[in-house]
Amino acid sequence: MFKKVIAGVALATMAFSAGVMANTSMFADVSADDWFAGGVMFSAESGLMTGQGETGNFDPSGSVNRAQLAVVLERYDAYIDAKLNAKMEGEMMTEEEEQMMEEEMMEEMMSIAGIVMADEDFETLLAALEAAGLDEMFAGETEYTVFAPNDAAFEALEEGALEALLADQEELTRVLQYHVVPGSVMASSVIEMDSATTLEGSDLTISVDGEMVMVDEATVLQTDIMASNGVIHVIDSVLMP
Repeated sequence: MFKKVIAGVALATMAFSAGVMANTSMFADVSADDWFAGGVMFSAESGLMTGQGETGNFDPSGSVNRAQLAVVLERYDAYIDAKLNAKMEGEMMTEEEEQMMEEEMMEEMMSIAGIVMADEDFETLLAALEAAGLDEMFAGETEYTVFAPNDAAFEALEEGALEALLADQEELTRVLQYHVVPGSVMASSVIEMDSATTLEGSDLTISVDGEMVMVDEATVLQTDIMASNGVIHVIDSVLMP
């Protein structure tokens, strides 16, 4: 199950090492299934994946940050390569060296800007951030919570609305800042809130109906995409202050 889920996710989003299966078949200590299971473990411990079931096993119906998951798997591939090379040279990695590599993999998370840039569902959002000059802000260390419209959300705008926004930097900046809340606000906290003050200065209205979470008129599609400088929640509509 791990193999099918992770292979499907990673291959659908980023091209990670084509030689991984060859490497794991040569490295008797790490089977192919163990490699995929290990990738899941590192992704979960890195905070890059939600959707852990009650038993602690990966739940494919949970939220998966596809871009970051693929990056973690690529790092895990490099980790296996290092162990393979050491073994072929007749050496063994010390416990301290292995721990150091594991910690590096779990610490190197992508920024909000990096996630938006890497995820094909955020191409329009990326263009809007660049047009407003906000892309560098989301690459910094200050933490933000972004309610991020996917490409379908922008496509649902009235004809000409997106073009008009992209041509008006001041209004575009105002609209984009209305999607951002200072600090990292996880989904477990969002559902306890009635409103949240945005960078734009106005308040978002938050409502919960069963399993559906609404931010103003937008439905939250995916939650808790963790970044090095905050968190992203994906929404299905563009919010207007």
